[in-house]
Amino acid sequence: MSLISSNIPNLINGVSQQPPSLRLGSQAEEQVNGLSDVVTGLTKRPPTEHLATVIGDLSASKIHTYKRDENEQYTVIVSDGAIRVLNQDGVELDVELADGANYDYITGINAEQDIRITSIADFSFILNTKKVVLKSDEIYPPARPQEALVYLKQVNYDREYSLRIDTADEGSTSYGDLLASKTTGGSTDDANLQNSTVIESLRNNLKSTTDSDSKKFSKRIGYTFGGDTTLSVSTYVLPSNFLPVDLSRISVTTTRLLDPSDYTIDSSTNTLVITDASHVERKTTKLGSQLHTPTVSVYKRASTDTSVQEDFNLEPPNYDGKEPMFVISSLERNFDIYAADDGGGNDLKAFKETAKSFTDLPNQCVDGFQLAVVGDNNKDEDNFHVKFVGTIGQGVWQETVKAGIENKFDLTTMPHRLEKFVSDGSDGRVAGEVFWKFGPTPFLDRAAGDDDTNPFPSFVGNTVNDIFFHRNRLGFLSDENVIFSEASGFYNFFRTTVRALLDSAPIDVAVSNDSVSILKAAIPYSEQLLLFSDLAQFNLTSGALLTPTEVAVNVATNYEADLNVRPVSAGNSVFFANDKGSSVGIREYFVAGQTELNVADDVTGNIPTYIKGNITNMVTSSNEDTLLITTDDDPKTVFVYRWYVTNNEKAQSSWSKWTFTGDILDMSFNNSEIFFLFNHNGVNTLEKINLSEDTAVSLTASKHPVLLDRRVLLNSESDTVPYTDSNIAYMSLAGKNLSSPSTYPVYAGIPYTFSYTFSEQVFKTDPSKPITIARYQLRNFNIVYSNTSTFDVTVTSTGRDPKSSTFTGNLLGSSSFVLGTANVVPSGTYKVGIQSQASETDVTISSVSALPCNFTSVEVEGFVTTRSQRI
Repeated sequence: MSLISSNIPNLINGVSQQPPSLRLGSQAEEQVNGLSDVVTGLTKRPPTEHLATVIGDLSASKIHTYKRDENEQYTVIVSDGAIRVLNQDGVELDVELADGANYDYITGINAEQDIRITSIADFSFILNTKKVVLKSDEIYPPARPQEALVYLKQVNYDREYSLRIDTADEGSTSYGDLLASKTTGGSTDDANLQNSTVIESLRNNLKSTTDSDSKKFSKRIGYTFGGDTTLSVSTYVLPSNFLPVDLSRISVTTTRLLDPSDYTIDSSTNTLVITDASHVERKTTKLGSQLHTPTVSVYKRASTDTSVQEDFNLEPPNYDGKEPMFVISSLERNFDIYAADDGGGNDLKAFKETAKSFTDLPNQCVDGFQLAVVGDNNKDEDNFHVKFVGTIGQGVWQETVKAGIENKFDLTTMPHRLEKFVSDGSDGRVAGEVFWKFGPTPFLDRAAGDDDTNPFPSFVGNTVNDIFFHRNRLGFLSDENVIFSEASGFYNFFRTTVRALLDSAPIDVAVSNDSVSILKAAIPYSEQLLLFSDLAQFNLTSGALLTPTEVAVNVATNYEADLNVRPVSAGNSVFFANDKGSSVGIREYFVAGQTELNVADDVTGNIPTYIKGNITNMVTSSNEDTLLITTDDDPKTVFVYRWYVTNNEKAQSSWSKWTFTGDILDMSFNNSEIFFLFNHNGVNTLEKINLSEDTAVSLTASKHPVLLDRRVLLNSESDTVPYTDSNIAYMSLAGKNLSSPSTYPVYAGIPYTFSYTFSEQVFKTDPSKPITIARYQLRNFNIVYSNTSTFDVTVTSTGRDPKSSTFTGNLLGSSSFVLGTANVVPSGTYKVGIQSQASETDVTISSVSALPCNFTSVEVEGFVTTRSQRI
C-alpha cells in the first residue's frame, strides 16, 4: 500500500458523461449553478436581478430581443394578431399601426414556430414563414394604347415617302403617299425643303384622307390628367375649349375604357366626375413613395355611335413645325404600320412596340410614348423598354418597365416591418418618448424590363424561410434559393436597369447538391454566409464585393441539423443543433487553422444524453465565450457551454446547468449581461444576470456580491419586494442574513443552491494511463479556495450515511474575520477527510449562502494497493 497524492489543477471543464477513466481531472459528474472561468476558477453563478413585471400572456409568443446600440435594447413580442415592445428596463412602449395597415399578416399563426425576426438599427423585419408571397394583381403602369411613332430622319430631293396602316378589321389601306418636290435646282421650293415641312404634309395628308371616315382616323382631341402620387382625386376640370360637345362623343379612360355609367360630365362647369372611385383609387397599401393614382384621359370621338371602336389619333394635336415626328394611337384598334421611302427605308421610320436600336429613335417624342428596344449584343445588353418623359423639345428617353403587366408585390404577403420612432412632442406624447409602428414593408415595384429580362424573384409563389442581413443587403431564403436585395437598397429586389448587370443588382442563386436542400437558416459568418438545410451546410462566398457575377455557393459540410431553433454565431464559430432522439447535440462549425478545412465538431460528444428534449432557445456571447440553451424538457433549466481558445487550441470546453424557480420564456445577451423573461407561476418578469462585476460589490461593506435570485435593493421602509414568494431572504450591506428588513438599504431575493460533484477519482500513472485493477483508497481532499465565505462538502460512500462538513469562513486570526461583517476569506485550503474507496465515493461541494464561493484546485491524497507490477 502506497500513499500518493494527485492534483486537480482546476475545476473549469464542467460535466462529462464519459467513463471516469477517460475524463479529465477538471471535469465533473455534475455542476449546477456554477460558473467555470479560466481566470477565477469555479464560482457560484451570479444572481438574477429583478427589473420589471411584464403584464399579459406570453405563451405561444415569438420573443426577440435585440441590441440597437450600447445604450438601447428592445424586446419584441409577437403573438397571434398582436405585437408588444419592451425596453431594457421592462417598460412597455406604444405600438401602433402604420397608415392603412392591419395585423392580418400575423393573425391565425403559431407565433413561436411561424415567426422569424431580424433587426437592424430602428427596423425589425417580421417574417411569417407560412405565408406564400404573391404578386399584386394590379396592372401598373396601365397598358398603353396601340401607338406608333413616325419619324422622318432626313429628307432628300425627288424622293417618295409613304405610310401604310393595316388593321384587323379594315384590312390594308394606304393613306396618303406623299411625294417630295420634284424640281430642278435653284427653285424656291427646293431651298425650303425641310424635314418638318415634309412630316407636316404627311400628317395633313393623313388627316384629310381619313376625316370623312370615322372608322378610320378620327379627329380625336384628348386631354390627360397625370397620375397623382400623393392624393387620389375623382373630380377633374376640363379645358375651356373642350366643352360643350355632344356628350355621347366623349370617351374616358383610366386603366381601361370606362363605361358611361362610371362617370358624369357637367358641361356648364366643364367638370368630369368619376363616380366609381375604384377606377382612380390608389391600388396598394404600400407605405412610402411608390403610390400612384391612375392617369385619367378624356377624348372626343368623331362618331356618336358608342359601339364604334375608338379610332386613331395624332399627337401632338397641332403640329408646331419643330420636330419631324408624330405619334399615331388608338385605344382599342390594333394595327400595324409600315413606312417606306426611296432611300432604302433609311429616311422615314415607323416604330410600334419595338425598335431595333436605341440610336434609331428621334431625340424628341410625345410624353409617355413607350416601346421596347432590342439590346445590343456587342454590349451584352438585354432587350429593354424606354419611355419619353417631358414635353416635346425638352424631354428625354428614360429606361422604364413594360406597361400593362403585373409589376408589384402584394405587400400584404411580404415580410412586414416594425419601425422605431422618437416623438417630438407634437403628437401628444412626451418629447423624446419612443414608440413603434407596424405595417407592410415598402418593397419597390419593378421599374425596368419585363418578366423575361427582369423577372420577379424566386420567392414569389413560395414561402420565405428566413430573413437576414449580409454585406449591406437584405436577404431571403426560399426553397433552395438565397435571394439578396439590391446593395444598399434593402427594399428593392428588381434590377434598376436591364441594359447592364450592375454589381449592385439583386442576387438570386440556388444551391447545388445531390439531394434536395431546402434552405431554412442563414448565418453571416466572417466574410461568408453559412446556409443551412436539414442535411447539409453551404458556404456562400464572393470576391471583395458581393455581386451577381462573383457569388458562389458550395457545400461546406454534410451534417444533419435540427433547424427548429436557429443556429447562432459567436466570434469565429457557428453553433447548430442536431437531434439525437430523446436528447440534443450541438455542433460547432469553424474553419480549422492553417488547413482552412470546414469542420463541425460535436461539442456535446462527451455529454451525449445531458441535454434532454427539444431546444427552444439558443443564444451566444462572443464577449463571454458562452452559449446558453433551453429545452422543452425542463423550462426552468439553462444549459451553459463555456469555452476558451488559446493558440488555436481549446483550453476550456465546459458544460453545466443553471436552475431557476420560474420557466424561462426568453433570454438574450447584451455585452456581459444576460436578460431573461421568466414566468413565475403565471407572473412574467424581466430579470438579468451580470457576468462582470456585481453591482452589489460597490455597496457592501466587504465588497462582495450578494447571491440572491430575483434580487432587489430596498432603500427604505417604503420599498417593498415587487413579487410574492415564500422563500424570500434578506441580506444587509454588512453581509449578514436577516429574517426581515431591520436596517436599510437591504437586499432581498430568493436563495439558490450551487453544487459541484467531482468525477470518480481514478489512479493514473500518467494522465493518459489509468490503472483500474488497483484499489484506490481516498484519504482526503484539500480544496483550494479564494474569496470564499461558507460552503458545505458532502461525502457519500456506499454502505455509509452521507457525511457533511461546513466551512464557515470564521478563521481566528484572519483579517477577514470581523464581527458584524461578512466573512469572505481571501484564500486558503479546506481539508476534508474521506477514508473510502474511490470507486464507491461521491464528493460534492455545495453552497446555499448568498455570499460568494470560489474554488481553484484540489489536492487529493490516497492509498494505492496493486497486486502486480506493470511492465
